[in-house]
Amino acid sequence: MIRFMNVTFRALTSEDIPALLNVHDACRERDKIDRYSVCYRLPNYSPERYAQEIQFPDATLIAEAHGEIVAHGFMEAWGFEDRAYLWRVWVAPEFRGQGIGTSMLHWGERKAREMHGANPHTALHLANATEQETDAVQLLRNEGYILNFISIELAFDASMPVPAPGDISGIAFHSLDRKDTRKIARALSAANHDQAQFTEAELEARIDNDEHEFIAHIRDCDTELSVVAWDRGEVAGVYLCGRRDDVGEISQVAVGAMWRKRGIARSLAMRSLQRLKAAGCKTVRLFTSIGADDIEPELGPYAMYRKFGFYPIARHLRFRKPMLPP
Repeated sequence: MIRFMNVTFRALTSEDIPALLNVHDACRERDKIDRYSVCYRLPNYSPERYAQEIQFPDATLIAEAHGEIVAHGFMEAWGFEDRAYLWRVWVAPEFRGQGIGTSMLHWGERKAREMHGANPHTALHLANATEQETDAVQLLRNEGYILNFISIELAFDASMPVPAPGDISGIAFHSLDRKDTRKIARALSAANHDQAQFTEAELEARIDNDEHEFIAHIRDCDTELSVVAWDRGEVAGVYLCGRRDDVGEISQVAVGAMWRKRGIARSLAMRSLQRLKAAGCKTVRLFTSIGADDIEPELGPYAMYRKFGFYPIARHLRFRKPMLPP
C-alpha cells in the first residue's frame, strides 16, 4: 500500500462498487454533468453492470480517507502494435486540490507501462474529461497531455416533427433481430475501419478484435427501437438505439462503404427517431467526433446530424500523451 497525505491507496474489491458510484454521483453534481449523457454513463450503472465494465481488475486504484472511498481510477486498453491505455480518475469534490488526482494519474501511467512491456514508443497514454470538468482538464494539461479529439454530444427535441424516412431501392429496413448479432457486430467494425489504409488481412484482424465490443453494444440496445438496413442478406447500415426513462439514445451508427451516399443514413435516422418518439422519448441523444479543433467544423457526421435537427449540448475531450520509458 502507498500512503499519501493521510490517504490510503489500494486495489478495488467488488464490495467497493456502491461507494464508487457515490463518488461518480458527487463528481457529476460538482461538474454539472448531465445524468442522461450518452458519453458519461457511470453514475447510472448498477453495481453488477459496473463490475462488468472493468476490463482489468488489477489496473484499478482506490483512495480512502478515514475509511471512506474518496477517489478511484480504472484502466481500459485497445489496439494492436500501437496500443492505447486510457486511465480515468474521479476524485470527490471535497478532496480535490490535495494531490490525490495527480498521485493516481502517475500510478496509472506506471501501470500502463508495466502492462505494455517491451517498447513504450509504440503506446499512448489516453485520458477523458468533459469540458465542464475543469479540475481534470487542468491536471491533464499540467501533466503534459494534449487534446487528441473532441466528441460533441447532440440532442434532438422529440416534440419536433420527424420527416418521412423515404424508401430506398433494394434496401429493406427492419428491427434488430438478435440472431443477426454477430453479422451486425462485424459490419459495425468494418464500417469503423474501412477508410483506413489496411490490407484485407489487416482489416479482417481488426474486425476479429473488435467483434466482442460491438456484440456488447448490441446486447445493450433495444431491438424494437433499433433499425437495420439490409441489402440481399448483407448489413448495409444500422442505428442501435435504447432509452433511459424518457431519454432516447442512439449509441452506434454505421453505413457500410459500398452503400454510402444513397440516403441510407438519413432513412435510418428518421426511422429511429420515429420509433423513439413513439416510445415516449422527449429527447434523443447521440455523439460524434469532430477532431481536435476548438472550432466545431460544419462537415462530416456532425453536419449531417445538425441537418437532421440535432443540436450540440456538451463537448467531451480526449487527451493523449506519449508513453515514455520509466
